[in-house]
Amino acid sequence: MPLRSECRVFLAHPRNMRVLILANAVYALVIPAIELFTTAYVMRCTRDIRLVMTYQVAVYAVIPIIFGLTGWMLKTVPIRHLYALGMLLSALAMAGLLTMPQPSLIGIVVVGTVMGCALGILWGSRNILALLCTDDGNRNYYFGIENVIAALAAVVVPVMVGGFIQASGNLSGSGAGMARDQHILHAYRLVSGAMVLLTVIAAFILYRGHFPNPPSLPEVARRLPRLWRGVQYVNVLRGLVQGFVITAPAMLVMKLMGGEEGTLGLLQSIGGVVAAMVLYGISRLAGPNHRVAIFVVGLAAFALGSLFNMILFNAAGVSLFMVCMLLGRPLIEVGGNPIMNRIIDILAQNTGLSPFAFFLNAEWCYFVGRLLGGTIFILVATGVSEDAALRYTLAGVAGLQMMAALVLPKALARCQALQADQETA
Repeated sequence: MPLRSECRVFLAHPRNMRVLILANAVYALVIPAIELFTTAYVMRCTRDIRLVMTYQVAVYAVIPIIFGLTGWMLKTVPIRHLYALGMLLSALAMAGLLTMPQPSLIGIVVVGTVMGCALGILWGSRNILALLCTDDGNRNYYFGIENVIAALAAVVVPVMVGGFIQASGNLSGSGAGMARDQHILHAYRLVSGAMVLLTVIAAFILYRGHFPNPPSLPEVARRLPRLWRGVQYVNVLRGLVQGFVITAPAMLVMKLMGGEEGTLGLLQSIGGVVAAMVLYGISRLAGPNHRVAIFVVGLAAFALGSLFNMILFNAAGVSLFMVCMLLGRPLIEVGGNPIMNRIIDILAQNTGLSPFAFFLNAEWCYFVGRLLGGTIFILVATGVSEDAALRYTLAGVAGLQMMAALVLPKALARCQALQADQETA
């Protein structure tokens, strides 16, 4: 049976890798709620897309700082403690936002800062765990399966959560505006409680593994090699789009498609089905030589979706954008992350630097891109219009991100040439 065969493939991999995949699978059920419904909640309560982007900027502003502190905490704190803390804190921050009756600017900034701290700890730990628990031969499988699970979560969670929120509003009956809003806010709070419970389960699974801490501390004072510069450019370009990936779907649906969370969940799930089928094939069939092509296709899919949104800027355009985004985003991860990990393997071995130094530098590059993208969005929304920010800024940053298709393959080729020269020396 195919399922039994897939189980055998999964069980053939190292135990720590399997435990990490399972813990990430449970936490993957939390990510859509954090990304989609926090934005939808702020939009529902404030109807101000500038506050939505302000929340994201607050999140991103502290991630690289806490990411770096995580590296130093790894000197004494077991890595699984930090990863579990990051997961739980992210769910608690979401619960804090969803229990605000009327989110204010100060409240949004405070919760965004707490969420940024959580994600800094989480990604600082998760990136190192992925590097330590995999090798170049099984990274396609690891990142492929991880993104298949994320895509399936993007099918199930948005439909269930969006449908639950919308059904809760309908319990009040038609025309009962204030009562309907109260039912919806109560539903959001129940959702936040469920997400906290899921992070506890994910942490419990994580503790079934025995994960070593990285062998050396991050060295951040030394200059990184010139071969890393191309990856820095790519990470700035990827960061430029990341804020839009999280905020744009909810803002577009709430603005152009009637503002119903059920519609948001349905569209997210349609795209998730397509992405899951494609990613499953990639995880089983693609090899290291296919990574660049996967990365480029992901960039092109995202750019195409943003082009549909810019030209149409209506319900059909939003639908096409979300399907393209939900396919393109994991392809960028599945193709780009193994490439970056391979480059880090080579450069860390060549320079003697800790891999964490490269991950930390990558996070700062993401931050520069996120800050630039968020600032452009807020300026356009304030100086021109909200429609212009959603319509044209999104397409602009997606076009800029396409430049990564030229830069990352060259960086990989140069690093592989360096390794070949060392092996023949």
